Amino acid sequence: MGFDERVLAELPFPKGQVPPLTKVRGTLLASSVRGVRDRGLNDAYFSFLEPELHDAIRGLVPSTWIPVDVALGHYRSVDQLDLPGADHWAMGRVVAERVQHGWAGTVIRGLKASGAVTPVQVLGRFPTAWDRLFQGGASAVVQTGPKDIRVEAYGMPMSRGVYFRNAWSGMFESTLELVARKVYVRELPNHRSDTTCAFAISWV
Repeated sequence: MGFDERVLAELPFPKGQVPPLTKVRGTLLASSVRGVRDRGLNDAYFSFLEPELHDAIRGLVPSTWIPVDVALGHYRSVDQLDLPGADHWAMGRVVAERVQHGWAGTVIRGLKASGAVTPVQVLGRFPTAWDRLFQGGASAVVQTGPKDIRVEAYGMPMSRGVYFRNAWSGMFESTLELVARKVYVRELPNHRSDTTCAFAISWV
């Protein structure tokens, strides 16, 4: 039998009218910068980073909102490090452990009060995670099969970066492994533009 797609979290704007992302939570960038430093790549990273952004990155305060131009500079610089995709993925997993697991843990504890917890339930609440990490932009979550979901991001200028897309795949994988034995994530190139990206997620 076929599966009728089901919207778990609706895009709150028409697709052509999503407001652009303007700020990123400092915790997201600080964790990503730490991943670069942990690999001994700090000097190379700063050699690629625009000089006018050095002070902003060095002085990141995790609890504050960071202008999107700073975030874009960071992701461009990591892309120029030319790391393998597996490293991007691993860095995203670490970012999830430092940033997303706190949110996911709270969601999961609340859901467990009413029974078993699945990725469908967790991802259905993804827009609340979005609001914790970003100002502007928007997301949608669509269930495409019994254990298959598509997460879509709009108004997201970091979508053009390879590191960003790979790291987000790792973030989804790590977060959903809290409630599933094995998680599979792939970015969907046919949904990609300079301001949009999407991910197909399945699990067992």
